[in-house]
Amino acid sequence: MAEAGINEHFPTQWWGVSAPKGTPRPIIDLVNAELGKVVQSPDVLELFDNLGVFPEHTTRSACSRS
Repeated sequence: MAEAGINEHFPTQWWGVSAPKGTPRPIIDLVNAELGKVVQSPDVLELFDNLGVFPEHTTRSACSRS
């Protein structure tokens, strides 16, 4: 992008996890919490760092359209 004259471009990628409609909220919350732990674990953070990836774990409510 810098070669094209765009110096402040930061590409992003979004990954999500889905569950079947009707999955109980406690199950969704548990899976989300466990995924958050994985994303923040030292081994995964080191892997991401080596790849130049900056993980950001969010919650369902943070991404909800309400």
